[in-house]
Amino acid sequence: MTANDAATPGVSTALHDGAVTALALVEPAEGCLLVYSGGQDGRVRLWDPDRDPLNTPIAERACEVTALAASPLDGGVALATGWADGLVEYSVTGTDADGRVRHFRPGPPVRALCVLPGGDVLIGTDESLIRLEPA
Repeated sequence: MTANDAATPGVSTALHDGAVTALALVEPAEGCLLVYSGGQDGRVRLWDPDRDPLNTPIAERACEVTALAASPLDGGVALATGWADGLVEYSVTGTDADGRVRHFRPGPPVRALCVLPGGDVLIGTDESLIRLEPA
């Protein structure tokens, strides 16, 4: 299928003021797909492609989102967010989550993130690759 295929279903919704700068997809349960989007507007939005997006962002700062990563964990989802000022935020949602957001500032701006299946986070900057094990 191509983007110009008239038979391709699709929905378009403006969730950010400005460009979308990061996306992360996660399948926390069979047949359930969640999309996280981050933008120049400093917002992280959560949505399910088959439903209307949440009305409010799940995270918001006065700083551009540069990277997102998500991974399913037992009973929840781990989400890492990278910001243009070098901050990384890590949280886990779900049944066993404690609701805390953990913060780490590696120094230079975050260029890439990856949440590994066990919940560890890889952080890529211009100068380094860092692996963290959230406590």
